[in-house]
Amino acid sequence: MTSSLHPDFGPWAASVAELFGTRILAIAALCVTPRDPPTAATILEVNTAPEWVHHTFSREGTHDIATRILRSWFDL
Repeated sequence: MTSSLHPDFGPWAASVAELFGTRILAIAALCVTPRDPPTAATILEVNTAPEWVHHTFSREGTHDIATRILRSWFDL
């Protein structure tokens, strides 16, 4: 799903992370269409300790979550 989101979801998610004082989180949100900006998105759940293993070993294997986390932690 992540790859099909409107680009504005990135800054939107970053602002949610800032509210929780974390750089890593998972957000479950409801929106009309993920290809539109998140102006009317509703947050259903925020998980500040998300499980990322299922993204790493998914059938598509499209998201290198471990690298993104390490880069975030070490400002790489």
